[in-house]
Amino acid sequence: MFFGSPPEVKGTAFLAITHKGKPADQWLYLPELQRVRQITSTARTQSFVGTDLTYHDLDILTEMTSWTEDDAASSLRADETVDEVACHVVELAPKRDDITYKKIVLWLGKSDLVPRRLEFFGDEAEPTKRITQRDIRKVGPIPVAYQTKVETPASGSSTDVVVVETQFNQKLDDDAFTQRALEQGPQ
Repeated sequence: MFFGSPPEVKGTAFLAITHKGKPADQWLYLPELQRVRQITSTARTQSFVGTDLTYHDLDILTEMTSWTEDDAASSLRADETVDEVACHVVELAPKRDDITYKKIVLWLGKSDLVPRRLEFFGDEAEPTKRITQRDIRKVGPIPVAYQTKVETPASGSSTDVVVVETQFNQKLDDDAFTQRALEQGPQ
């Protein structure tokens, strides 16, 4: 992932290589330092490039689609509507120690199964974090949210993510997914 804006993060790049059942390997290229740094386990709770997401949140969002009942117990709640989209509501109770949230609730669009809202809970009754996805467009056969809002209700802060361009199945060489490629920027 390469950042083009806002100006304070322009040129920053992020690479994550995911692994089933354990945290991803993550690297961040910081243009002002002109170097790549690996995100350590102690840094995973830190803000991702000044946003309301943490590196740990990125792990969860990437890995969640492959979870089984061994990772998180699931239960179906009553259907609801989010932004006029009919949704299935699924509640997940993570079982693994590396998943720090106690409960995650997903609102999945009935027609496309795209997560329209996700709420992450700690010990409190109110969500610790809320993610809302809008402007869903298909890129080939894959639906993509072009607008995402990440909120941290307790602090009253939020982050808006706008996707400018997404491409899939580009037949990229493995060399495109290296620390060196982060330094070189988008090609």
